[in-house]
Amino acid sequence: MLFKTKEVQQVFDYLSGMEGIVNGEKPLLKFVEQPSNPTMEGKINYWLSVEYLNVETHSLTEEPDKFRYMTLAAQSVNDYKDNTNGLLLRIILRLADQLRSTQQDVNLLNRDYKLIRK
Repeated sequence: MLFKTKEVQQVFDYLSGMEGIVNGEKPLLKFVEQPSNPTMEGKINYWLSVEYLNVETHSLTEEPDKFRYMTLAAQSVNDYKDNTNGLLLRIILRLADQLRSTQQDVNLLNRDYKLIRK
């Protein structure tokens, strides 16, 4: 996949080295780069949206009902001009925060289930 900004391309290429992160049948992350409004000088800025694969299920024991992508982060690429590591770190931190939040939700459901069973 080719992107307009070098920072996004470098992050995507780096993540492509790990199977299933941004490539494959159902990649964990999707990158969507879109132009935003031009600046006063007429230069086009780009906006990056990173979406993650979310599994929707109504039970912890059932197979997932369906999969869909939800927004993980959206950021102006200009904020990361010549700072590829900063952009990669933002994506990793947002993904870690999302996974932590998901784990907390699972723990709450498990606790509620145990309370009901008693």
